[in-house]
Amino acid sequence: MLQDELKRYKLVPKNLHDYILAIGSEAEMVRCQKSTSSLCSEYADDERVSEIEAKAVEIRKQAEPFLNALSTVLEEASGGGETAASDL
Repeated sequence: MLQDELKRYKLVPKNLHDYILAIGSEAEMVRCQKSTSSLCSEYADDERVSEIEAKAVEIRKQAEPFLNALSTVLEEASGGGETAASDL
């Protein structure tokens, strides 16, 4: 085992065993892990995230008729629909 192996702590899923996210002392890695966990908790608890998600759902619903119409026009223009492109 190499000397650097003693200071290597993998912070990635097991299926990425060759990918090293960070190298440092155990204390540094624990501090990094705690900071990351804390920030993730803050993000999950932030009410603005759910407000943004709700707004995104609303925008998708509003855009749906336009996207359907655009899809129809594109299909017809490419000859995939019943109407020929020249009929547009």
